Formats: sequence, C-alpha cells, structure tokens
Amino acid sequence: MSTMSTMSTITFLLIFSTLATARFNVTSNFRVDVHTHFIPDFYREALINSGNAEIRNGTEVWSEGAIIPKWSIEAQIETMDTNGIDYSVLSLSAPGVAFLHGNPAAANLTRRLNDYLFELMELYPGRIGAFCVLPLPNVEAALEEIEYCMDTLGFAGVGLFTNHDGVYLGDSNLDPIFDLLSTRNLTTFVHPTVPNCWKDVTLGYAPPLIEFPFDTMRAIMNLFLTGTRARYQHINMIFSHGGGVLPFLAERVAYTVERPAFGGYRSEDVLDQFKGYFFDTASTVSRPQLAALDEFGVAGRLMTGTDYPFLPGNFTNGYPAAIAAYGKFTEEVIEGINSQNALSVLPVVVEKLGLEILYN
Repeated sequence: MSTMSTMSTITFLLIFSTLATARFNVTSNFRVDVHTHFIPDFYREALINSGNAEIRNGTEVWSEGAIIPKWSIEAQIETMDTNGIDYSVLSLSAPGVAFLHGNPAAANLTRRLNDYLFELMELYPGRIGAFCVLPLPNVEAALEEIEYCMDTLGFAGVGLFTNHDGVYLGDSNLDPIFDLLSTRNLTTFVHPTVPNCWKDVTLGYAPPLIEFPFDTMRAIMNLFLTGTRARYQHINMIFSHGGGVLPFLAERVAYTVERPAFGGYRSEDVLDQFKGYFFDTASTVSRPQLAALDEFGVAGRLMTGTDYPFLPGNFTNGYPAAIAAYGKFTEEVIEGINSQNALSVLPVVVEKLGLEILYN
C-alpha cells in the first residue's frame, strides 16, 4: 500500500490556509459530491451477523428502521457520469460501526472499510475520494484511524455522525478527536443517525423521515451549549441535508438561550456560530428549503450532496435544475454549490486533481 508523501505538513497547512479565499480552475458546472455513500457487501453482512439488521422480502437488508441498499462502485461511477458528478467523496452512512459499541470488532471493521475505500480511490483516482470511517465511541482507536487515513491513505477528511452510540458531538469524551481535527486542520463531514431512543419516538416509521434532521439539530445545539464549537471554531464541518431543521429552529434556540434560566447567551453569538458551518444539498432542493437556507444567510456555504445510493440517481439528477429554478442564487453561489465551496475546504482533493488556485 502506498503512502501519501506528495505534500509535507507545512505545505499542506499553507495551502489549506489560502483555500478559503480562493477559487479554482474548474468549469462552472464541475461538480463535487460531498454526500454520497459506499456500501460494500461485507458491511451489509456485518450488520446482519451482528443482529443489527434483518432481511425482508427475501433480499432487502433493513437496519435501524431503514433499508440498506445494494451498491457497487461500477453503479456509482455510472450514476456519476449520468448525473454530471465529476468527483465524489465517499463516506459511510448510518448506522456506521457504532452498532459494535466500540469493541475490537468495530476497530477491525473500520480498518477494513477504510482500506476498501483506499482501493476504490486507487481504481478511480480522478473520480473518488473518501472521508475516514471512525470506530467511535472508542476514542483511542479513532485517533489511530484518523492518523492512518490521513497519513497513509491520503483521505480528504474525516466522517462523523451526530452521535456515536449515544455520545453526541460536543460530549467532552470526544475532545481528543476535536483536538486532533483542529491541530491538523481536517475537514469533517457529519451525517445524522438515530438517537438511542429511536424506537420510542418514531411511531414505527422510518427514522430518516424526520429523526435524521432533528438529530442534526441536536448535535449542532450541543456543540454550542457545551462550548465545544467555540473551542474548535476553525474546524470546517459539513452538515448533511442542509443542516436538517437548523434554518427553521436556529432563532428559536438563539433567543431562548438568551434568557438567564437557559444560559444567558448572546443570540448573535449563537446565530453566528450556527452560520459558520457548511451544509450539503442532499434532500434539500425544494423551493421552501432553499429559501430557508437563503434567508438564514448560508447560501454561500452550500455544497453538492446527492445521498446516493440511498436516493437513486434518477431522483437526484434533477437537483441542478431545482437549484437553478429557485431563481435567487447568483451564478457565483451556484458555482460554490457545484464545487468551489467543497474545494475550498478539501485541499487533498485540490492536490489530487492537480487544480490551480485562482484568487478573486
């Protein structure tokens, strides 16, 4: 297995520090998908063998109330070609590996998943990148995996979930993870998963319907109220699905926690922090959703997300038209959604694609 030695740490940091103010030499319709998933057969088998999934209707694999679809890299590339996706950064979707509760089997499965991602990157070097899978809530093993993914495998960033077996982002147990992410300027992609109490609150319906957007909000709120985000404000974090219900609940939270009984925070600080994240467009291209994000003031922090294969390609191929039909985004905003915003926080992708930095 080769190692990533093309950029020294110093060079990497210098490039990273300039990306936020730069644009790149790609066409306006060049698209980078930051929210798309890989599901190897051995992962589905691990879910079944652990008792965390069941087979329905003969072939369907269901885990935590949602179907885990069949996937192949060949179908992934074909869908990318059909839908005009130039580069995809793959990540593991819910339930991740938290169903193994951080035990040695979780670390072993995580390593196998990351090595598999590396194989895909080697097969399609100009098309496929990856966010590192972590065996959380096992923090020690996760720290080791981050170093391995970044230094040996050359991944684009790190994948996190809104919670890991009930340990939410913002929990002090995860501070060592955030220390390393901050020290190394690593971009993180945050995907929702179910809360541990999901069976009690979903009324028997699939958790992704509404629990995923709410768990995203739960994590974002916890990052603020624990002070974690304030301590690690320079970590670039991408939240899925337009931040879930964040645009709709942000002011409710901000003005409630102004009251002394709820912490006495400044609402301006709350809203500024909430607006400092990045958000992808997976399941977030209807006019009301785009209007909410626009009014919230984060149109310039959106990135392309398709959620393939959980959302089929024939559904997401209409995303660019839906975004254009909204009619209130400038050409610069749309170019940001297509690729510029993602490239600005993914220096490994910029380097791998051999892109030039064009300053405004």
